[in-house]
Amino acid sequence: MTAEPHDGFYTTSRDVTVGADPQSFPITGFGLGGLLLALEVIRTPSSHFPFGVIQATLAAPILALAVWRLSRAPTNATLLDSGATLTAVLLFFGRAFNDNYVASLLVLFVLALAASRDERRTDAMASTHGTSA
Repeated sequence: MTAEPHDGFYTTSRDVTVGADPQSFPITGFGLGGLLLALEVIRTPSSHFPFGVIQATLAAPILALAVWRLSRAPTNATLLDSGATLTAVLLFFGRAFNDNYVASLLVLFVLALAASRDERRTDAMASTHGTSA
């Protein structure tokens, strides 16, 4: 299979999602895309805009920090917190950031907080009993 510009697979899997096709997935929601559309920086909801460049620029250092944190403290809380933060950045700076995405992100952050509290409680219990967790 080839990925030539006239190929249907290429068009539907890349062009429509990044705004390179006249019938692209529209820019919507409350994220950067919606803000730029409201400020008329982007002319139409189907216009091309390099969201991927912005996402990659912001996500790379977050991902590097997440890997570093996980190498130092490989816990569920660290994984959930890092994953939720990275997901939030990628969604907010994408073509669409809908209100239901906020609920999903809140669930991830609440799970990270709960995991962190549980790990602190487990560590505290282990230290009072003279054992290491």
